[in-house]
Amino acid sequence: MAPDESKVIGKLAEYYPGATSTRSLWIWAGGLREAIHYNRSPQEQWAALWELASEESRVTPITLVREALFDHPGDDELFSFLGDLVKDHFPVWKETAEVFRAQLKKLAPDLDAPLVAAAARSLPDLPEDQTFAMIGGTLRDLFSGELRQKLETRFTQLSQDGINPTPSDIAKGAQLLLRIIPELSVPEDMKAFGTAAGEIAALLKTVSDTATDSLVPLIDQIAEKLIMLQDLPVASDKTRFDAAVSGIQRQLDGLRKTAAGEPIPSVRAIGRAGVHLVWATIGQLPEGEAETGEEEKPSVNGDQ
Repeated sequence: MAPDESKVIGKLAEYYPGATSTRSLWIWAGGLREAIHYNRSPQEQWAALWELASEESRVTPITLVREALFDHPGDDELFSFLGDLVKDHFPVWKETAEVFRAQLKKLAPDLDAPLVAAAARSLPDLPEDQTFAMIGGTLRDLFSGELRQKLETRFTQLSQDGINPTPSDIAKGAQLLLRIIPELSVPEDMKAFGTAAGEIAALLKTVSDTATDSLVPLIDQIAEKLIMLQDLPVASDKTRFDAAVSGIQRQLDGLRKTAAGEPIPSVRAIGRAGVHLVWATIGQLPEGEAETGEEEKPSVNGDQ
């Protein structure tokens, strides 16, 4: 289903009809104030800004919707637009987000920090706004429920590069993802899948934090087995199956970086997208939670 841009433009015109509110949202989303024309009606203004956002990189339709959600957390129409956008333009993202959600559910309620970081490294490396769109609708209920506080803590840590998983942590994350594949999709031959998955799991269990010299040949063995796993026929949810295997491949890439003495790629964008999702679903602290000080609205640009 293609996203109905006229609906979200109408929603922005409804929520931000005046010059001051329009300018505020536009700037918070990363736009320049000179793009605002003060002699237009709200509908004309937002139609023009939306078109501009579709053409430039400073501000995008996703950042506009995200910033509007900060002001109107949980808005169904705004979240629906993000969902339709993902389905129409980035269909694999939906399945990737479902795989990530399944990992977080398995790690609940403690959400062990190194394993959350390992799970985050199963996601593709995307800009913040695209990551927000990818996980927004799929993880929305988790951030509105009992896991919200713990998730907020973990994603804040990720946004600050505050969690550094070891090779064995990443291997454990890959093992977790391997175990939940049958819950995400249905292989045609469960015996063949179990054999391949068991061989990969056995190799992952031997990953050590100290024996970095032996990591490269071990990773090569795991990668070969993973190709065999990926080639197995799948009875249903093939896209989700592929998304899970791709997640393990990304985790292996992190292990390769470690073996080569290179830093593991940052997941800061994923962390910030998660923090933004807190604001987009709840906004204000629920009754009974202690205030830690004046909350500042998060922004895509640090200088705003």
